[in-house]
Amino acid sequence: MQGCRVAYNSFVLYHNFRHAVDVLQSVFYFLVAIGALPPYPEGAEPAPYANKKSPIARLVGPFEALALLISAIGHDVGHPGVNNMFLVKLNAPLAQLYNDQSVLEAFHCAAYSQILRRHWPAAFQHKVLRKLMIDTILATDMGVHADYMGKLGNLQEKIHQSEDTDGWAPKDIEWARTLTCGLLIKCADISNVVSHLCFPLVLKNQVTNPSRHGHGWWLKNGPICCRKNSPIKERWNQLSAWRRHCSVVHQN
Repeated sequence: MQGCRVAYNSFVLYHNFRHAVDVLQSVFYFLVAIGALPPYPEGAEPAPYANKKSPIARLVGPFEALALLISAIGHDVGHPGVNNMFLVKLNAPLAQLYNDQSVLEAFHCAAYSQILRRHWPAAFQHKVLRKLMIDTILATDMGVHADYMGKLGNLQEKIHQSEDTDGWAPKDIEWARTLTCGLLIKCADISNVVSHLCFPLVLKNQVTNPSRHGHGWWLKNGPICCRKNSPIKERWNQLSAWRRHCSVVHQN
């Protein structure tokens, strides 16, 4: 945990270690709520959905829960405080290294893997766990959000047709399991929308402040989040996406 903490940049206002802990806590809450983890604290009443799991929630067991918790704490390791669009338009070395595709998320995966290799070699060497960790961290790229919404629609349709996953092919179950884990961490990653309003405003300050970066074209080519819409409207739009993410786990 300490090795992971020092790998986050303290000068970054939003995507720092506090954000990682916030996402970790949200993931933990979701896992308890769907019954993938026992009630917390010990002796507490089970969550309303814990004893009547949906077909999708049943795909998330203790192994997937562990992978999600590990992913959550390191999903933004080394974040520089700018987004993928900024790095691509800057033609930054990092963007070149990852061919302009999920630049930061691929970087987080690589950096976090090295932290695990040094401090938790058993997790690093577990191929299935590491693959699921990489898939879930890559899911946090908002550039592929539309793709995930399409997959979510396909998953809902498939569930409505079969009403369960018992008869699914192993590859379909694995696809649904990986997608569900990705959706859970995506929910957690944007869950600040349900916290106090000042938290999204910290994000606004990070992504719209050109003075920290020294690039005159920042306002033209920098992150678009919160530049045109009011913080309240951005908050509402984010909440709508968050609700749709969550619905598949509880309703299906």
